[in-house]
Amino acid sequence: MPDERWWRRGLLSGVGALSILILLAAPALASGMTWTNPETVSVSDLNNVRGVDLALAGDGTLYAVWSEESSGENVNVYHASAAFRDGEWVWSSPRTIESGQRGVPSLAVDSTNRLHVVYLNSTGSKVRYRRGIKSGDTWSWTSAININPPVGFSTTEGAAGAPVIQVTGSRVHLVWFNKDGEGINQIVHAFSTDAGDNWQTAEEIYHSDKHSSYPDLAIGQDGNELHIVWEWNSALYARIYHVVGTFGSGSVSWSTPNDVSQSTNCHRPSIAISDSQLYVTWGQTVGNKTNQNVYYSTKSASGGTWPTPKLLPDSNVGVGDISPTYVAPRIAATGAGRVIIVWNGRPTEGSVEDIHFTETMNIADDTAWTERINVSSTSSISYGPAVVLADNGIVHVLWIDNFEAVYSHSQYGVFLPLIMKNW
Repeated sequence: MPDERWWRRGLLSGVGALSILILLAAPALASGMTWTNPETVSVSDLNNVRGVDLALAGDGTLYAVWSEESSGENVNVYHASAAFRDGEWVWSSPRTIESGQRGVPSLAVDSTNRLHVVYLNSTGSKVRYRRGIKSGDTWSWTSAININPPVGFSTTEGAAGAPVIQVTGSRVHLVWFNKDGEGINQIVHAFSTDAGDNWQTAEEIYHSDKHSSYPDLAIGQDGNELHIVWEWNSALYARIYHVVGTFGSGSVSWSTPNDVSQSTNCHRPSIAISDSQLYVTWGQTVGNKTNQNVYYSTKSASGGTWPTPKLLPDSNVGVGDISPTYVAPRIAATGAGRVIIVWNGRPTEGSVEDIHFTETMNIADDTAWTERINVSSTSSISYGPAVVLADNGIVHVLWIDNFEAVYSHSQYGVFLPLIMKNW
């Protein structure tokens, strides 16, 4: 939480005090933003992080999960938490959730501050779920549940991929891609109405003769509307699709998918929803992987068609041969109209991949995006960011750097002498 000592002093009055209150209440933009020095979170003997995720609990605790390769395709899944003390975020020591599994974990935190974590099982054939809760200094976890794909879908090794979990109230929603009986990746969905104790039979969202992969999920404010985006591709092209699911009477009805990207060579989408406005971003290759841009689009969640996508200014980067070989931007938004995007890539040929950040307070204005900032600023390759935009305006970013999970957050300065001149 931010330092509240300024509010307690009670020594300010009149126009000067009002100026400070307005300045502190308004989210600062990137031009006045700095970032803390990158801090390693994954302190372990493996140092081979495969993927990360990040979430903020209602009590202000920041949680991270990640997986580290242990042997071959298998990984150990870890978690850690950070609390704001004495002016900084202090991370706990990592704890193991489960060993010998696969894939990149996804994390959600419910209103009672319980962790909901998914990853792939030891053969990559199913999604594996666990729920954790902290009591004092002790963590307890439910027994792991393997969640089956829809009937008739493959459960062979490597059939499942990229699970994403979100929670609203006692409902837990899960999306992932899974090979169907013909070996084609399809987007599937499963849910629980009792906080993860029991799961309904998974269902296919949309059947296609092309591969559908790498979904992302956002839940509307009322908890009954699901918004899913994914990468729909063949050997020649890839587009970003969006579908709406409406929850009612213990089941979900799905709309016809819409083409968000309206172009080809589009990959790894991310979606956010705030005050009934949808925001989607993705990466798009321009000839080859050393020439990639970030695009975005926005529309009302209540309906209508997706407009022509817009190129994020100054977003062009390249990526190297180390997987992942696509830009994977992440997006977050607030009801005040603030939208942020982070992405990885090298800005010039021969440089290393870094984590970049930009934001806007007016997404309708193409020129309102701030100049991009290098968040990672290290000499090693940085990629695969996860981001949280807190209610107090702070941006938290976790990413992979030199095969470790590394963290930084934004910070702002208040320049009182400039304000006092108006007194």
